[in-house]
Amino acid sequence: MKVAVLLILLASSSAALFGQTSGPPTTGATPAPQPTPNFPRGSRGSATPTIPTLGNAVPDRDGTAPDGLALQQLIVHTYAEPLYRKATERELLDIAPPQGIANHYAEFLRRPATGIFRLAPDSGCSENSKVINANDECLKYTMPGAGNSYSFRVGTYRLKDLSDLNYSNNILGVSGLMMNGIMVDLGDVPVEDINLQTPGVDLIVKFQPAGDFEAARLLNDQYVTGIERGGLLYRRFLPAKQNATYVLRAVAYHGKLMRSVRGVPYNEFDFDKRRDVIVVFRVAYRDTDGSLIIVWKQLSSTDSPKLKMSATEK
Repeated sequence: MKVAVLLILLASSSAALFGQTSGPPTTGATPAPQPTPNFPRGSRGSATPTIPTLGNAVPDRDGTAPDGLALQQLIVHTYAEPLYRKATERELLDIAPPQGIANHYAEFLRRPATGIFRLAPDSGCSENSKVINANDECLKYTMPGAGNSYSFRVGTYRLKDLSDLNYSNNILGVSGLMMNGIMVDLGDVPVEDINLQTPGVDLIVKFQPAGDFEAARLLNDQYVTGIERGGLLYRRFLPAKQNATYVLRAVAYHGKLMRSVRGVPYNEFDFDKRRDVIVVFRVAYRDTDGSLIIVWKQLSSTDSPKLKMSATEK
């Protein structure tokens, strides 16, 4: 963790975030629009945080235990970084898609920027980055996000706040914080044939990311409600349908999402890859446990802008 980042975090004040919602819409053919969220920015810690004693603190080379900034860095490394780790090989084996489906898409999966993964239903196992639920269902998938949230930007499972796609109550949605998200269901069309010039993808391609926080929040509200064009519905949340092909755009803006661990504040986005991506994915199969097998290809990836904050939001 860079020294400059930690110093900035200690002085940061709270501000609103778009993308934080009360949860996905209820199951149905058309999800109900969600109200404008309050966008909590996260725990910012104190300007003069209390630094707890780290029982197993590793001594410096001169034999002294770290203190001050060094201790803060050690606390973040010890207690925060594991929340953002990649899934282990064992965890990936536990959640691996059926081999038959992978074989069916073998030629497609040989193309660059493609992949296949299982998306488990959200059982409330990973409500936030601080709470771990230990019921039997939650112990099934132990990676960050409990297998129900995936980041195409990183290419792995992530906490819901940092993911591009979440699956809950039979609804697929762009779930990340400080993010504008759009999805469209193109119907039962081959995922292999979709590109940026495909009819119905143009609105997603032409979408212009916001330059300031208020504009981004208004865009979020617009796509939570949804826009109809040419018989297609463009929304942040859509029903999950087997054999349906979707196009998703996730604009993960640069900025700060302040969290705190053991009294030490840090920027959660320091553990993320903030990008603007367009992805086509297909729900290739719905398994008996309700999980979805997703086959996907990245169509575009560019750097995302940093939002300007007003004086009241800084």
